[in-house]
Amino acid sequence: MNKIRYKEVEPNVYEVILPDYNDELIGKVYLDPFKKPSGWVIETNFLPFWKDDKALKQSYEDFTKAGRMLAKIYDYTVYINEDPFEDELDNYFKNLRP
Repeated sequence: MNKIRYKEVEPNVYEVILPDYNDELIGKVYLDPFKKPSGWVIETNFLPFWKDDKALKQSYEDFTKAGRMLAKIYDYTVYINEDPFEDELDNYFKNLRP
């Protein structure tokens, strides 16, 4: 589990920051009183996968639970989007000269 830091920017609105990813701001969680049932909802600063729609539309009883879900979604989104061959290609083309 990642370390999560919350920064209150407005009443009932928290930015979610991950110190393990160079203090990356990954989104925010806020209290939505108009959602049925009312609760804390997630807003991402990254493009999530379509399978995360259910978790993103759900409301949570606590801002920390919403923040943990946001961090979990971000963590595996970054992992899946990593290119394992990127470093190998850089090393391969580094020694080629025209």
